[in-house]
Amino acid sequence: MNDNEVDIPTIDAIFIARFDTRQGNVLEWSDSVPGIQLRGVEFSALPSGLHNINQDVIYFHLEGCIGVAIFAHVPSSNAEHRGAQMISVGVLVKPSADTGRCGQVWRHVEFLKRQTKTASNLKRTV
Repeated sequence: MNDNEVDIPTIDAIFIARFDTRQGNVLEWSDSVPGIQLRGVEFSALPSGLHNINQDVIYFHLEGCIGVAIFAHVPSSNAEHRGAQMISVGVLVKPSADTGRCGQVWRHVEFLKRQTKTASNLKRTV
């Protein structure tokens, strides 16, 4: 590996969670390697109190994995959204000897910021 290459930890799961005004926190989309449990990830990625913040980075632990999600609070003119969309795009990483006990999830933050922007733009048009 040369000095310009960065060894990014493997992603074991990726997901999009959003706040639905009727259902609460919802896991909208996900993909994972076999054996990774995503039950409850929408609550870790959208903790209460974020409605007053425009964007944030959320770190959490779930079922033996370390997670990071980027939260975005996006204005919306859709009456069903009550003035805003709240969405998080995140990943889960299983810690390993190479990544240490925190899984080096912070290395995925810039990628997740770009994906959150794309996901929130898509939701704004729906």
